[in-house]
Amino acid sequence: MIQGNIIGLDPDGSTGSGNAMAGIDVQVDSNNTTIGGSAPGEGNVISANVDDGISIGSDNNIVQGNYIGTDITGTLNRGNIDDGIDILSNGSNNLIGGTAPGAGNLVAYSVDDGIDIDNGTANTFLGNQVFGSVDNDFEINPVANNGQAAPVLASAEINTVGQIDITGSLASTPNSYYRIEFFGKNGAFLGFTNVATDGAGNVNFVANLTVDVASGTAIYATATASDAGYATFTDTSTSSVAVGTVRLAPYAFDDPGDFSTEVQNLDPLGYWRLGDSAGGATDLGSAGNTGTYSGTTLGQAGAITGDTDTA
Repeated sequence: MIQGNIIGLDPDGSTGSGNAMAGIDVQVDSNNTTIGGSAPGEGNVISANVDDGISIGSDNNIVQGNYIGTDITGTLNRGNIDDGIDILSNGSNNLIGGTAPGAGNLVAYSVDDGIDIDNGTANTFLGNQVFGSVDNDFEINPVANNGQAAPVLASAEINTVGQIDITGSLASTPNSYYRIEFFGKNGAFLGFTNVATDGAGNVNFVANLTVDVASGTAIYATATASDAGYATFTDTSTSSVAVGTVRLAPYAFDDPGDFSTEVQNLDPLGYWRLGDSAGGATDLGSAGNTGTYSGTTLGQAGAITGDTDTA
């Protein structure tokens, strides 16, 4: 277990010229090693090394809560000269990050790749923030991780209440389960959605994330194979092609007062009338369809900007 260390930098966690090799090298047969952890103080700072930040050539290792390629504050560029994390051809069943709070690693400013998987299977990376790599933030050999496919994102819209609606698809193993994770500016983890493929291996998804980002922010995603309970994870894909966010404008009428009229013209089965400020109305506006207000405060402002009707 390797926890709470500053590796490659001086004790101040900022200066220093790094080690001549990898910061941490987990070699063949060094299985079941834990580097860092999700609790405060368990993570390591692993930066400015001449080779990889972390090199893994074995199985069943856990890497969580580390700053890799930054100073101790997680803000300054102290990138490792090769990959941030490199899982070599004989490394499998390794967990990089995780779903628990604090489990994700910050991997930044790598001169080569941020996270590189050469081969092996069931290498999982979840909830990490990876950015600023000179080459690729995620580099997964096509034969690694059982060739797990990446999602395809179609759109990312910021709705009028500051949430992101992301549409996309995944073509993978039939009748299987996946966790789709989404990332934004500087690799920030934005959230996830769980999906299940059909008998042909396909699934379309719409994810609603309760975060707000700037319009035009590039959003990308990864797919990680899961069990049916979305509790145990294996192969993670490389990242998808990014899509830019578009901020939707609030819906409005040229004459906001026309809203009530337009609703009635649609001849709905029922509607609550705008404009009732008192009383216990039962008419929903369509013959044969009646109801009562329940727990409703009347006389509230209408939902359409500029509409003087109340509800």
